[in-house]
Amino acid sequence: MDKLDPWQLLRYVLIAGGSIVTARNTNISDADVQAIAGAVVALGAAVWGVYTKWNTAAVPTMVASDADIPVKKSATGVIKTGPGV
Repeated sequence: MDKLDPWQLLRYVLIAGGSIVTARNTNISDADVQAIAGAVVALGAAVWGVYTKWNTAAVPTMVASDADIPVKKSATGVIKTGPGV
């Protein structure tokens, strides 16, 4: 699957939805447009979350709790090593 495939799929879904609305000659209020946009953003966020987590492995507990692995503090940038990090 190419990286652009999800975006192309989204594009075609939006084109299809717009075509249906246009063919029905439906008047859509601003509130409806905002609700649809919110639903599209929420669905996109859910799809993106699943896509980014697909086929990823969790770090084993033994590795995550190993005291010999250096830890970089995100707030200060200080790297601590050794037991009791």
